[in-house]
Amino acid sequence: MQLIKHVIGKDVLFAVMKRLLAACVLRPLRTMDFWLACEQESGMSLGWLFNECIYGGGIPGYEIVSVKGREAVVKSFGGFKFPAAVEAKLKNGRTETKRLNRLMETQTIIFESDIEQAAINPDGLLIEAK
Repeated sequence: MQLIKHVIGKDVLFAVMKRLLAACVLRPLRTMDFWLACEQESGMSLGWLFNECIYGGGIPGYEIVSVKGREAVVKSFGGFKFPAAVEAKLKNGRTETKRLNRLMETQTIIFESDIEQAAINPDGLLIEAK
């Protein structure tokens, strides 16, 4: 549920729950009902998420393979790609968070200033390489 909330947002997820509570009073709630309600409320196609997260056994995972200047290079591992967050503490004193592109195996994230420290998964949703 946390991964779904991460993708569609808390407010949209609450709207989904409200819709389903009203619609499924006298019948069982099926996974497909939840999936369709999430797509309708968010306006997104979520087959990639439900097929891996709910029906599949894929585990999303990422690692930062290098940090140089303003750039952090991130590589995915595992079969399930997810738009995870990368958080960087910058040398200018700010903290900046960017989302990964779930369709890319390896990607370079560019921040506004030189990176002091970078981390994936500040929200604790994913498995990370050690």
